[in-house]
Amino acid sequence: MPRKTKPPEQRKVELIDAAERLFSAKGYGETAVSDIVRDLNVAQGTFYYYFKSKEDILKAVIEHDLQTMRDEVGVIRQKPLDARGKLEGLINVILSFNEKRDSLFRYIHLEKNALLHEKFMRRLADIFTPIVREVLLEGVYQGLFHIRHASETAEILLLVVAHLNDSVHFVQEPADHAHRQEAAEYFLCKLLGMDDGAFSLRF
Repeated sequence: MPRKTKPPEQRKVELIDAAERLFSAKGYGETAVSDIVRDLNVAQGTFYYYFKSKEDILKAVIEHDLQTMRDEVGVIRQKPLDARGKLEGLINVILSFNEKRDSLFRYIHLEKNALLHEKFMRRLADIFTPIVREVLLEGVYQGLFHIRHASETAEILLLVVAHLNDSVHFVQEPADHAHRQEAAEYFLCKLLGMDDGAFSLRF
């Protein structure tokens, strides 16, 4: 029985979803292109029609994850929270993806993948810097944040969050992890001119 033909964009999304599922379950290194096409019961040529290589679809998976993060942040921004609550929720959404995509993010953070990691960081900044800036300005208007230069403050804040993302994969001792969390929360309070204990991060 011939395979049912699907619209190109739908098939591409299905390939990305399958790759994301398998990368999370098996790990990027242990997943072959043949695993992805077998999962969807499509020909190998179908994969290469849309993607040049396994790394090419990995980039698509990362972009999909970033857009998913942005959607989740959008939901938080619609909640009846003050700017502090929105910012805390935004940061925790980004940090939570480490747990959801642990094996994938471990691969991105390998030394040999420095270029891929750099591209990920740039996309993270491109997507979230304007969003964080808006929340910071909201907090200034509400009298919660006391900052200068909202755009630059947003960039610094995201650099700290990105560093926390990186450290999760390499810090093994629970005490070290707890100290980093405490230090990050303290830094955020000082960066935004808030009292100690204003933030509770989860990573």
